[in-house]
Amino acid sequence: LFASLFLHTLGDLPLHHDDGHRHFFPLLDWRFVSPVSYWDPNHHGQLASVVEASIAAIAAFLLYRFHPSFRPWVIGLSLIFAVYWIYVFIVWI
Repeated sequence: LFASLFLHTLGDLPLHHDDGHRHFFPLLDWRFVSPVSYWDPNHHGQLASVVEASIAAIAAFLLYRFHPSFRPWVIGLSLIFAVYWIYVFIVWI
């Protein structure tokens, strides 16, 4: 659980421009303001989102290819992710 939390924090910290969390709460009230946002197009959000989607697609392909028991999950979650991307493109246009 803590390893997952730590890995999420490492990935989350550099990808929030002005909506970052207090990652070191309760020790510090400081928020890191990154020049990159994973969603805000004014702060490279389009590129960050494409990179994120590419990593997710590669991971889904590898899971589908090498773990047949995960195939129903991969298909279902990939469809949910695709619906999310349709929403993102509608909002950005």
